[in-house]
Amino acid sequence: MTKDASFKKVVRRHAEETGQRYTEALTDIEGLGARMHHEPVAERLLAHLRDRYGIDPVAATKLSVHKTYVFRIDRNDGSPWVARAFPPARPRAGVEGDAAILGFLEQQDYPAERLAADHAVSDFDGSAVLVTRFVEGVQLPDGAAKFAMMGELLGRLHALPYDDSVSRPGGASGEDPSREGTPRQDLLAALSFLDAVDTKVAVAERERFEQLRNQVRSADDGHGLPEGLLHGNLLHAPDHAVLSEQGPVAINWKASGRGPRLADFAYLMWGTGSWNPRRPNQEWIDAAVNAYRRHIEPTDDELDRLEAVITSGRSTSPVSATGAPSPTAGHSASGASSNHPGTSAPPQPQPEPRSAVRSSVRQRNDGGSSAARQVSRVRAPVEVPEDIVERVRTLCLALPEVTVRVDGWAQSFDIRRRSFCLLLARESPAGKPVPLLVLRSDPDEREALLSIGRPFFASRAGRDRISVLLTNDTDWEEIRELVTESYRVLAPKKLTALLD
Repeated sequence: MTKDASFKKVVRRHAEETGQRYTEALTDIEGLGARMHHEPVAERLLAHLRDRYGIDPVAATKLSVHKTYVFRIDRNDGSPWVARAFPPARPRAGVEGDAAILGFLEQQDYPAERLAADHAVSDFDGSAVLVTRFVEGVQLPDGAAKFAMMGELLGRLHALPYDDSVSRPGGASGEDPSREGTPRQDLLAALSFLDAVDTKVAVAERERFEQLRNQVRSADDGHGLPEGLLHGNLLHAPDHAVLSEQGPVAINWKASGRGPRLADFAYLMWGTGSWNPRRPNQEWIDAAVNAYRRHIEPTDDELDRLEAVITSGRSTSPVSATGAPSPTAGHSASGASSNHPGTSAPPQPQPEPRSAVRSSVRQRNDGGSSAARQVSRVRAPVEVPEDIVERVRTLCLALPEVTVRVDGWAQSFDIRRRSFCLLLARESPAGKPVPLLVLRSDPDEREALLSIGRPFFASRAGRDRISVLLTNDTDWEEIRELVTESYRVLAPKKLTALLD
């Protein structure tokens, strides 16, 4: 970048707006791309994980085109992991904060990805690496069902109790590692980007460019509103949530921390189309709001500032008026950043999203619209019959050191924080619960059971799992043997020796 007088003027203005010294502002503007891009060598990462954790990894596969530092780690000796080898510019303390939040979420039985090891953060080639268990699942369904699931995830998250261990500031997307923290940091990162391309803006585009910059400067970051533990980046492309056999699970907690809960909620409302000059999608809004309100009631102040915070979200990862793409990770086909909604022009006249959301908030708590009630039926597994729960609990808790996690109607029986038996139920076309177990199984036994057919079938949870339907004809002695063998797959030798 040419250090001409106009650029120096831009740097001085950036320093003034961000409270930095000139040299700090210069680094902030020029070093953005280097801070964000990182592509570790897969083979070296596998060697590091082998040495650090004593596991037998066989393959490291990138999980994202844009996040080149996120890998699925397949193993010979267990279920797959996810390894995030963050850019060196991200401090280890930030990654340790991610791990602390994930540990807290597990204690609270919140549906998030789980840490893969007790000491889940390590140092590798100048980067901090976080390892979590890979979540088997599919993308969330489109439409109202998706927004009901996300509203539920955010509502449950924002309702969690305050804890000092997870009190770091959060809510900014954090694509620039130097700008992690509250949503205000997203606005400062956007200003850095705009200042970085200032001297490249064509004369004909200057007015629009300055309008965009003024929009960022005056954006509402939600400061002073009620706070909670935020995810910071749930809505994405693809979304940072997957639909597992237990239900929706939130992943990628890099942006998480304590901040104004409206930042999360407004971004979700933006995704329903509330930003659109056309009529907002009331069905999607109802689905999200009704699910969220099962846990959190938005305040009048939050509703009054909703539109301003939605507009703020649109400007946090802008595309420049020159047509240059934002350097944030994740881009839609249109060229705008899909990590936070970007724009290359000042906002167009919009309907007031507050009215659409208030309309949904005014609905009774007994389910709201018929669309929302339909969504709630497909949102999660149904209740497992009590006699089935007692039978399975008796079998599992007879095994050494077993713990139980309850998530909605699903119950997971764990050994050392890993599930060897998952009990849940699906709704049949007749509206009755169909209980099933998801168990671990070695490859040979799994193949033999699948060859039998009903009640055994392949599980979406992984190639080392098998699902078993529980019916009136179930052989419970066989279930006891299958549960015990599933336990043996995960339990340490000193515990399996107790079974012999």
